[in-house]
Amino acid sequence: MNKKNNKGIYLEKTEEGIFTVSGQLIFNTVSKLLNKIQFLMDETTQDQLIIIDCSSLSRMDSAGIALLLDWKREASLVGKNIEFRKLPLQAKAIIRAARLSRILAID
Repeated sequence: MNKKNNKGIYLEKTEEGIFTVSGQLIFNTVSKLLNKIQFLMDETTQDQLIIIDCSSLSRMDSAGIALLLDWKREASLVGKNIEFRKLPLQAKAIIRAARLSRILAID
């Protein structure tokens, strides 16, 4: 998926083991990424950490956070670890309010 504008959601491999999510990760766009966990798994080795760089997200709501939780769960089921970096401030606030900081490893 290529980045075209901020009204959609895009996922692309940027480096070995690093993937960038850009656009808006919100209720209306989450469905486009629901099944992309398999892409993340296929593009990394079994023992490789999957890093999701969220610095290019312009917006993320609770539906986006639910997707991150789903990806985290799916990865752990096959013995892989996934890490989310540079989340938008509003997403961090929701994560803290929902007491999910430890699960998503957000400081």
